This record gives sequence, C-alpha cells and structure tokens, in this order.
Amino acid sequence: VLSICSTGVTCEPCPKGSYCPAVGLSSPLPCVAGMICSTVGLALPDRNCPAGHWCPPGTSSANPFDQATVARPFECPENTWCSEGAASNVTIVGNSSTPQACLAGFVCYRGSDAPTGSGPCPLGHYCPPGSLPIECPMASYCPGTGNIFPSLCTPGYYNDQLARAECIEC
Repeated sequence: VLSICSTGVTCEPCPKGSYCPAVGLSSPLPCVAGMICSTVGLALPDRNCPAGHWCPPGTSSANPFDQATVARPFECPENTWCSEGAASNVTIVGNSSTPQACLAGFVCYRGSDAPTGSGPCPLGHYCPPGSLPIECPMASYCPGTGNIFPSLCTPGYYNDQLARAECIEC
C-alpha cells in the first residue's frame, strides 16, 4: 500500500480518488480524468471510466449511482455517446476521450455507449443530427426507421396527423 508522508513523520495510505506513484510523496495525485481510483493505496488508477459515462479528475467510485460521493462517473450527454475512458462532457470531434456525436438517423439518449445509441430513429419520427426523435409533422410522412428528415406527401396524398409513416390517398 503506497502512502503519503507529512514531513517524514507520519505516513498514511494514499486516499480513494487519488494515486501515489512513489512511496513517501508529500501529497497524492488526483485520479486522472477518464480513470477511477476506487481503493486506498493505489500506485496507479485501477480502472477506466465505464462506457456511456465520463469521469472528472479525482473520481473515486465506479458506481454512477453512488449518491454518497460526487466523485463518480456521470452519464454521457444526450445526442452523444461515450467510449470507455471518457474524461470530459465536452465534445472534441475525433477525440475518443470526449463524447462523440450520435450517428445520423440514430437515437442517443443520455448515457449512450455506442455511436448507434439505443437504435435507429423510430417509425413515424425523424432524427436530425443533434436531436432526439421528433414526430413527423402533418402533410409529411416518415417511412421505416432511421429517418433524418420528414418526406412531404406527394400530390394526390395527404396526412392530417402527427407521427405517420405513410400518407393517405385523396
């Protein structure tokens, strides 16, 4: 068990949420963003932040539902997904240690852990980039799943309801 020592007199184990890469440090190092330091006396962080979450510096619990500590994993923001080891809640395009945009036509609710989120945009809805499902408007239709935008009804057809997958013949 690695410890920190004050003026060489008293040594204590390195606390949770931090690590001590060498014996006898005067102060511990905060756990690295994207990592978790869940036990005392660590020489290095003991695990990556779980997928679908991001971990700020000093994270001491692997349980995102641990209300006893603020130093826990937080859910990835809506319309994005987080890979294992995400270190921030702010997107930097192409940087896998930050949330990344959900694929077009897919739904990424808070806490998504894959670019396809919880699956394709549902029937009767459309999902423009950066948006959760939107009901297809009147005079339009949203066929199948994975729509990025609604389609207008063609001449001779109409739609007087929301969230329709097809138009009605006049």
